[in-house]
Amino acid sequence: MSGYLISTIIFRSLEKESFSFLDFYARRIRRIFPALAFLLLGVILLGSLFLTPEEFKNLGKQTIYGFAFGENIFLIRHSGGYWDTATEMKPLMHLWTLAVEEQYYIFYPLLCWILWKVKKRVLPVLCVLWLVSFGFDLYQSQTSSIVAFFSLHTRFWELCTGCILAALVNPSISSKGLVQPIASKLREERARELVWGGVKLSY
Repeated sequence: MSGYLISTIIFRSLEKESFSFLDFYARRIRRIFPALAFLLLGVILLGSLFLTPEEFKNLGKQTIYGFAFGENIFLIRHSGGYWDTATEMKPLMHLWTLAVEEQYYIFYPLLCWILWKVKKRVLPVLCVLWLVSFGFDLYQSQTSSIVAFFSLHTRFWELCTGCILAALVNPSISSKGLVQPIASKLREERARELVWGGVKLSY
């Protein structure tokens, strides 16, 4: 869902020639950082009251990773997996999903901007990246389930699915020659049904 919504915003801004990296990331900061800062400060405060010095030290490390959108990397290095009993002492582990999402949006707007400027096809490029990521996911699920679960490159295809759907139903991008002609044959209502169907399946 996130990939679909963010891509729709980016594509429309590019079509209007009003896209700004500064504005895009400023909006992300305004949306995320106040709540994130409040959470981290609250956890640090409670940790200082109830944790042992060693536990508080580990919490401090996790807080730094969380603030830098690197909680997924922290968990890869310092956990036995999502269901590991040791994760009970990692109160910020739920930030791993936010970390993956923000890592994705560090470079995704730049990719869209470059493809727009050079007038390449967005859809084929996204499809190739989707396939590569899905392949990594299948491979690392067999070699390292922890890496497969928490990593950006193995979760990329999930966010990219929404981006592909947004590209398919965006007529402004289609008219610029950036997606395949199939875009004109796929109704927006059907794409939205696919998005919501994916959301339901994820629960």
